[in-house]
This record gives sequence, C-alpha cells and structure tokens, in this order.
Amino acid sequence: MNRIKLFFFNRFALNAYISQDYPKALFWYEKILNTNTERVGLMHNIGLCHFAMNDYDNAETFLLEELSRYGDTDGRLRTLGDLYYRWKKGDQALVFYRRLHDYLNQDECWLKIRIALLENGAKTQKALCAADRLDEALEKMKCGLADDARNLLELGAEEDPSSFQILNNLGIIALQEDNDAAKAVSFFEQAEKLMPIPMHRANLKKARSIMLQE
Repeated sequence: MNRIKLFFFNRFALNAYISQDYPKALFWYEKILNTNTERVGLMHNIGLCHFAMNDYDNAETFLLEELSRYGDTDGRLRTLGDLYYRWKKGDQALVFYRRLHDYLNQDECWLKIRIALLENGAKTQKALCAADRLDEALEKMKCGLADDARNLLELGAEEDPSSFQILNNLGIIALQEDNDAAKAVSFFEQAEKLMPIPMHRANLKKARSIMLQE
C-alpha cells in the first residue's frame, strides 16, 4: 500500500481516537495492520483502543506485542501498568509500575503512591476499585447529579490517593457546580502535583483567576 493511503488511514484513526470514537479508530488501525506494514506504535494504538472499550484481553495482547517488538518506553510500561490496575490485577500492575519506576530512574508522585498502595495488601483492593467509582461518578455528572458524583469521587480519592483523574473531576465539580473556586484550586493543585500535565495546569490557572476576582 502506498504511503499516501497509509498516511490518511493513520490520520483517520487518530482523529477518531481523539474524538473518543474508539470503534472507528480501531477500524482504521486494523486496516493499517492488515497491510502487514511494520509500524512502531501500531500495536500500542490498537491496544489503547481495546483498553478504552474495556476489552482488556485484546488490549493486553496488542500492548504486550508492542513491548516485545520494540522494548521499554515510559508510555508502554505505564499503559500496561494502567491496564492491569484497571483490570484489578494488582500483582501484574505492580510489576509494570516498578519497571516504569526503574526505567524513569526518578520518583513521580503518582507512581510512588500507586506502588505503595499495591505493596500494601490491606489497601490494594480498595485502591483497585476506585476507578469504578470514577466511572460511575462521570455517568452521574453527565446526568446532572453533581452531589452523587461528588460523594463517589470523595470516596474514590480516599481509596486511591494516586488518582489525579479523581482529583481533577472533584475540582471541576467544585468550580462548575459549587461555585467554590478556592476549593477547586485545592483539588487542581493536588492533581497537578501528582501529574503535571497541561490540562491540570489550565484548570488550575482558570480556578485561580476566578478566585482572585471574587
């Protein structure tokens, strides 16, 4: 297949993935796969699509194949750790999170906390269930049930203090539903400390700006 077609297949897949249309993204990635074109990242991207659709078995197959072919990167190791964590396979998640820690050769706040949770048998099971509370809370938010969502997220934050996603969503509720910019700043600061990414920085900047105007 010529390079132009592969370029557009990849573009269609990426656009669908960004739009969270994972079945469509998977369709285009599989078309590339069927051309037998060797492409770094292809297996990983197919695995991500399956992961996003909660098809953990297929996600595992493709993610491990990518790792086997091309070796360790922070993205590959973290995604496999996240997969097993979400799959509630704590022992396997711990293997990849430890491997990620060694690969990075530095402490990342969220990773250090998550490894500690998985090493503590008394806390592991609760931490593994926190993602379910996040999923349920997001559904509640879509239905306008902010109080129910908040309760679920607060419980999830207690169970899994490594979850920056939970803290970020608590900040969103505080800002958009409670009109409490100071509280939102607190949540966004915690999320940013765990995982310093542009989304957290943008949310924190917005909340601080609103707080200064009050």
